[in-house]
Amino acid sequence: MTDTIENYELPVSALAAAIKCAAVKDPVRFYLNGVYLDFPRGRIVATDGTQMFCGRIERADCRAVIVDRETVSDALKAAKSTRGLPMFYVNVTADPNGGNTRRVELVTAGAKLGSAEIDGQYPEYERVIPRKTSGKVSQFDPRRVLKCGEALAIYSGGDPKMCFPHIAHNGDKGAIVTGSSDTAFCVLLPVRAAAAQSIAWLDEIPTAGRVTE
Repeated sequence: MTDTIENYELPVSALAAAIKCAAVKDPVRFYLNGVYLDFPRGRIVATDGTQMFCGRIERADCRAVIVDRETVSDALKAAKSTRGLPMFYVNVTADPNGGNTRRVELVTAGAKLGSAEIDGQYPEYERVIPRKTSGKVSQFDPRRVLKCGEALAIYSGGDPKMCFPHIAHNGDKGAIVTGSSDTAFCVLLPVRAAAAQSIAWLDEIPTAGRVTE
């Protein structure tokens, strides 16, 4: 397996979808602050530890690489502003200074964005993907459900404002969230049920106020 690759075709929609679920400035798990291109398995993955996006991409005989969030964001802005091709050409090259960290470039029409790869060990994401779900109902942060739905809609080329994600509940374990595409999904961890706020005041008998002259 090689360490470099040239002109690898990566759909813009796949990258735009994945970044939705990536961590934002995580100071400890810095390797989550980006998108993982798992070339050997043909998958694009991003997670912040609570939600994870996983979609299918073309396989390649190249070692996986983590592209940092800033490079991804800048490349997506460039692709939008230049109305470039519906895909990026990804180049992974050796460090020009002779180091062990490779350089990643995302190329679209009229723009080339690049940076050093995030030098870290990406989590074994397959371990958190449930192959079966129990159906036991869970509670989820609605904002994260919406974000997963938007990511899946973007991946399939749909309108993120019109996303209708389906949740395969899985009790206190990660649930599978799917959209209209059968080649992408999200894994979402449930939230712990919090004690409901008291509404005892609803049954209180109002006390009539006295009118003063």
